[in-house]
Amino acid sequence: MQAIIGSAMDSNKNIEINLVEGVRNFQNPVLFLASGCNSLIGAGHQARQAEFFANAELKVIKHGGHMMFGERPVEAAEIVRDYLKR
Repeated sequence: MQAIIGSAMDSNKNIEINLVEGVRNFQNPVLFLASGCNSLIGAGHQARQAEFFANAELKVIKHGGHMMFGERPVEAAEIVRDYLKR
């Protein structure tokens, strides 16, 4: 992860490339999945990311934490399966 993020930064650790340029042109449905108990990259963060896409949907697993697929596997898998059926 650090290598990927680092490749987008200049020598002063500033992001030097636009990581979202053009994503609004992608018209297919995009699923953002968040957990209700994750305040760092939970629903609020994912909602902000979804705004970059033309056709995004946010689903929140209410009682999930950072490891939602391990903590709430049935709910997480059901949401992903429903998305993939489209």
